[in-house]
Amino acid sequence: MKRLKLARALIAAALVGCVPIKGKVSLQSGSEISGGGERLREGEGIAILGASRAGDDEIAKCVREALAAASPATRIAPAEKLRSSAGGALASANAAQSEQEIGRALQEAIASHAISDLALRYVYTVEGATGEDGYTQTMGNTFATAGVGVFGSTKFTHIEATVWDAATGHRLGLLKSWASGRVSTVIILPIGFYTYAPTESTACKEMAGQILRHLDGEVGPNR
Repeated sequence: MKRLKLARALIAAALVGCVPIKGKVSLQSGSEISGGGERLREGEGIAILGASRAGDDEIAKCVREALAAASPATRIAPAEKLRSSAGGALASANAAQSEQEIGRALQEAIASHAISDLALRYVYTVEGATGEDGYTQTMGNTFATAGVGVFGSTKFTHIEATVWDAATGHRLGLLKSWASGRVSTVIILPIGFYTYAPTESTACKEMAGQILRHLDGEVGPNR
């Protein structure tokens, strides 16, 4: 990863311009839920929280925004409001939570009626990451003599959302989405062509779709 960033930085300094090109993104998704969910009743909503050490990080925010765009009618409770209402282990957005801790915290909040005013049907705890691997570099004498070179890697984003029943605090299953694409820079000095892969937004949109399909009572991806 460091080599890739350094190479891109050095190349960028030598270029007059760089033309961005959107690359192809491959997508996979699935679920580990024995049955579908139930459609929200009038007044009910859901919550989407970050479950990683980054708490309510960019991945959780990305999924919330994708779901809000795909289904404006679905009420999504603000993450900070749920955390402040629930208290306990759920109050912290900066500590990694085990599934046992999350389940226990939800059950305690339900028993104390701490989140009853939020009228939640499901809580989705989201975690994920984006990274790159498979770095390749093709330069050699070609770049030195003709100013031509190719740099690339595979970018990926994976997201998992654990589904919780907000009425009981029980774990219902797991939703998954995975997006990957090739990121490359082709240099023909003094111009470069950069192929980017929007894996984050693609994986977030698919996870939002997974959540909506769960609410519609479907199991797994609808394809």
